[in-house]
Amino acid sequence: MGSGNTGILKGARGLAVQQQPVPAKGAVLLSVEGELDHHTFEILNEAIRDVVDGGCFRLILDLSQVRYVSSSAMGVLVGTLAEVRAGQGGLVLLRPHPAVQEMLDTLGLAGEIPVAGDLEAALCVFPDSTEACPSP
Repeated sequence: MGSGNTGILKGARGLAVQQQPVPAKGAVLLSVEGELDHHTFEILNEAIRDVVDGGCFRLILDLSQVRYVSSSAMGVLVGTLAEVRAGQGGLVLLRPHPAVQEMLDTLGLAGEIPVAGDLEAALCVFPDSTEACPSP
């Protein structure tokens, strides 16, 4: 996603994804803003692909600024969860908007994908690691 410490992808209908490494736990924080619908879910998928293809399997998705998630976007989350777990990592949703949390509950994913109220709690989901993810 670029050569600096953070990167931003902007897409259709104003969706933005900002990437920030969290080296202490070898994780990457992706902050998402906008609606994740059938027009924009590929932007999130691309951002996730950049991180995972770079060798990082510990992802935190800040969904506090996402008020809608389509079934296509939920599919991206479920697929990502399986992939990062296979790589001995994990996926944590940070501060999901109440509408997003309701969808997770409705689909029965609330127990499958960990949710955290702050970054510190999100990082506690991952086992201790001295390995950092590659820089973006």
